[in-house]
Order: sequence, then C-alpha cells, then structure tokens
Amino acid sequence: MKKETIVILILLTVNIFFAGILIAGRAQSRGMEAREREELAEVMRASGIEIPPELIPRAKAASRCSVVRDAAMEKAFAAALIGEAEPVDQGGGIFSYETERGRATFRSGGEMDAVIYDKSALSASMRAGDYVASLLGKSGFELEDGKLVCSVGGARVFNCVLTATAADEGIVVEGRRLTGDPAEGEEGSVSAYTALMIYLRAVSEDGSVVKQVLGVTQGYVFEYAASAGSLEPVWRITSDGGEVYISAVDGEVIRP
Repeated sequence: MKKETIVILILLTVNIFFAGILIAGRAQSRGMEAREREELAEVMRASGIEIPPELIPRAKAASRCSVVRDAAMEKAFAAALIGEAEPVDQGGGIFSYETERGRATFRSGGEMDAVIYDKSALSASMRAGDYVASLLGKSGFELEDGKLVCSVGGARVFNCVLTATAADEGIVVEGRRLTGDPAEGEEGSVSAYTALMIYLRAVSEDGSVVKQVLGVTQGYVFEYAASAGSLEPVWRITSDGGEVYISAVDGEVIRP
C-alpha cells in the first residue's frame, strides 16, 4: 500500500472519530435540553400552570438595539404610501405630509396614520392590507392574519403593527413603525427557561389567573422616546391570561 494511501486512511479514521464525538455530544446536549424542558414543565405544573415541554424553545442570538428617529426614512415611508412630499413640522415631534394622493402623519414614538385617497386598486382579490403591503415593499412589514407586522432579522417586533382598512375617504393606514434602523448593542443572555421562571414569579405576585401557557416566542419590543428609543429583545409568553414580555437582556417584565 502506498504511503499516500495510508496517510489518507489515517486522516479519514481521525475525521470519523471526531465526527462521532461531535454527534455524541450533540445527542447528549439534546437529551439534557429535553430533561430541562420536562423539569421546567413540572415546576410550572406544581404552580397550577400547564405548559407542553415542546413549547419551550432554544434562544437565538439577539441584541438590545438603539433606534434614532430617521427623517429620511420617514419621508421615504410617506412617499411609498402617498407620493413625494416635503414634511410640515406640526410641533411636538409631529410631522405631516400631504399630496393629491393622500396625507400622512408621523409622531416621535413611531405612531403614524395615513389616508390613501384612491381605492380603485382594491377588489375581491386585492384587499386593503395586500395593497398597502405591496406599496411598502421591503420596509420590514409583511402581511400576517390581515395585519402588517414588522420584523427585524426574521424576528417580530411585537408592538410595531399597522392596520389597513377601506373607508369612505380612502384606505386608512394606522399603527406604529420603527422610527429608524436599529444599531446593535448589548447582547441578550436570558434563556427561555429563565424567562419562564421570571414569568411564574410575576403572575404569582400580581395575582393573575393563568391555567395554561400557549406559546413562548422570541422577538422584540420597541421602547420609544422623543427622538430616540431602543429595540429590546424579549420573550413573549402567551397564556390564557394574556401576554407578558420578559427582557432577554436583564429579565425585566416589559409592558409595551
């Protein structure tokens, strides 16, 4: 047997050995995660709250982000809905836009409302939400269950949602949007397991009546201020008693 062939066989054997260790390690890790889920479900069950262990997800990397109000982004958003216009400063952080196609108003906390005068694009197959989603394009909003929901990096921003409805005056768009592009900062480290323990303490302290957890979802909450805000990575815990948001950075309970 040639020396080169022997070397190749040795390398293959070493690679197979290390691959086996890696697979075994991952299997062990999955086994530990499964046990942790079962144990947490037992703890919550002992407190009177049912949660299927499979609802408890693994965390994805997420960071707390600063968000500064971006006038150019706001102007482009208005243009997508009603066409190009110059902003009019109404005072108090409120800016308005108006064209022959409609009008729009933006506030410092991300709240906005607009009316698109022309409803001719609407039909049985093209509803108001679909039409507005097509206008906004790649603005970060997607149509989901009839509402325009905002996402960052594939994760929902739970309190940034727009609705679009047909009214006598036109297509009315209202809700909240991010006021600028997020800039990453402190990374979150609170796991779903820790968030659920914090949740258990919170509902016990405030006397909430909760019988079953229906979902545990990682996403963001936009916390806003006059000119700047932050995008907080959170765990949204949905139950038969409502929704609670736990910060994935410091474990604080957030009420958006």
